[in-house]
Amino acid sequence: GDDESLAMVSIPDTVEGVITSRLDRLSAPQQLAAKVASVIGRVFEYRVVDAIYPVDDDRDRLAHVYERLREARLTEVEIPKPELAFIFKHVIIQQVAYGRLALAQRKQLHARIALYLHEHLAEAGASQNAEDYPRCIDFLERAGGAALSRGANSEALRFFSEALRLTDAHDALLGPLVPRLRRARWEKQAAEALNSLGDIHGSTQHYRRALELIGKPFVPNAKGSWARRLARELGSQAIHLTCPPALWRKPDADEDLRRSMAAEILGVMSEHLYYEMDIPGWFAATLASVNYAEKAGDQTSGGRAYGGLGYLVGLLRMRKLGLHYTGRGRGGADVRSQANAFYGEALIYLGFGEWDDCLRNLEQGNAIAARVGDVYSQGVGMIVQALAYDY
Repeated sequence: GDDESLAMVSIPDTVEGVITSRLDRLSAPQQLAAKVASVIGRVFEYRVVDAIYPVDDDRDRLAHVYERLREARLTEVEIPKPELAFIFKHVIIQQVAYGRLALAQRKQLHARIALYLHEHLAEAGASQNAEDYPRCIDFLERAGGAALSRGANSEALRFFSEALRLTDAHDALLGPLVPRLRRARWEKQAAEALNSLGDIHGSTQHYRRALELIGKPFVPNAKGSWARRLARELGSQAIHLTCPPALWRKPDADEDLRRSMAAEILGVMSEHLYYEMDIPGWFAATLASVNYAEKAGDQTSGGRAYGGLGYLVGLLRMRKLGLHYTGRGRGGADVRSQANAFYGEALIYLGFGEWDDCLRNLEQGNAIAARVGDVYSQGVGMIVQALAYDY
């Protein structure tokens, strides 16, 4: 989605310069209004801005301020009154506005959003107004996505955890509004936040719940063995490598969404299993991720696993096939997957004694992980670097 891609986009200097120039022509209150809105998300409700706006003296003029942003072609009305909401005309405008906030301002505004949300949920609970809960759920979802995309992982975790808690507490009311796929997405996003914060155990629990919700559970058999699942995934990948997709790919829009989500989740879980030294589980999860991605026709969703599979194949001295897999990982749109693919490729080159290529890929992976504030991926990079220097 737009929020998810916000922190990932590399803006050409000319585009950023044009947007910056337009923002600079605004008055100080108008510039602040754009910045405040950027913290909420690409779509932002007027009442939320009014609640978190940090300058009390300017609140009476907020309606005029946001009309000026619309006239400047930075925003437009998304939802008319009385539930007035605006949208940044392009996600890059939101990104530039957010980038102009100092770190201390960002933290302050994220805290204000959390406080507003807590108070709003308390009011909804006290009134038992059925109309309030769906609005809360929608807000939690948007706020969590916006926080996650900017690396505000603690805030994102709070939003998604509250969405899940609220849905559990009012299942009779919210159940029809929260299908299993939507709930699985919240579990997945909570897991991503925990993963970036370095809480691997908590992350894995949320990932497992997400897989169960979409009907793709991933657990060993009753004896703790992965043998049967591993054999099945090896057979599927062999078919994918040797047969045309027409023989094994069966497009189905709803099923492909679930396959793509499973591929993304298992790509991360495979790394968790590797660092727990569960090598059969790592291999099974990696292959399952790639197989789901290929069956969904969505190479990007398997991006993280492609890097791991490339490294695994490289260990077996199959250099060409290993680089084939890491190349697929680097070609995806998700930058975290790209970082992982660069690390996998670095390890392949390390195994073949190609030191310069190893360091080049390691540096590129580290740069991506640092740019998106992914603590977990940065930790992976440190491990790869330690292996490289030990070698």
